[in-house]
Amino acid sequence: MTNNRIQDPNLFLSAGRTLERIYFYTSSTEKYLQARRVFDRHGLIVDYYKRKTEPYEEDYGGSSEDLLRKALSEVTDQLGSKRLVFIEDTSMRLEALSTASYDFPGLQVKGWFAETSFEQCDAAIRKAGGDRRAIVKSDIALSLPGLERPIFFHAESSGTVAIEPPNFLVNPQYPWLTPDTFNGWFIPDGCDRPLGAMAPDQAWKFDFRIRAFERMIERLEEYTAALNLPGSAYRRRRRLHLPQHEHPPLFGVEENPAP
Repeated sequence: MTNNRIQDPNLFLSAGRTLERIYFYTSSTEKYLQARRVFDRHGLIVDYYKRKTEPYEEDYGGSSEDLLRKALSEVTDQLGSKRLVFIEDTSMRLEALSTASYDFPGLQVKGWFAETSFEQCDAAIRKAGGDRRAIVKSDIALSLPGLERPIFFHAESSGTVAIEPPNFLVNPQYPWLTPDTFNGWFIPDGCDRPLGAMAPDQAWKFDFRIRAFERMIERLEEYTAALNLPGSAYRRRRRLHLPQHEHPPLFGVEENPAP
């Protein structure tokens, strides 16, 4: 997804009916600030539900969708189900340390990174054969009021692990571009420096989480288009009160059926 898409005029700024507010449930201020930057470019408001710890247990026994489905259920149980709310989870695959069916460190990247230095990661990759390829993934689960199941969005960026530890400073205006996360180690394909060391406009094109936010926003744009359909696009179905042994027609009954 390129930077051109987000700079085009879009429906959120011109529609008569639009989504008032979306909520991001996260314990990471940096993630929220990044989401707000993306949403702002579309004229959307994203609110921050901040917790010192996540309100759900991170079960790594299944897939990312399994984790997010359970987590979002716990979140909506606390917050109620009448809001548009989403959560995001980041995972990673280091090719040298993974297998065909298992990503390492996978969903446990947050804990692994907190306990692993660049030198330890570099040594492990070299010992395993030196394949420095990596994929960083972002998965989002969105709760839509009235819909029991979550809506999932996925994006990823491929690249390599740098051969040297990061030696750049945090950009205070863009605190997610930092040497203190895997962004300081990860060089996206086609680039010559880590994601965290790039200028913001350049990093935007390669950022795995921004790509996931953008995919969700495109879906929200579709919902906004549906909100603004003309009245002729809708009809009301008459509620039927049938005896218990009877069943409604397969396609319902129109308000004014044709003679």
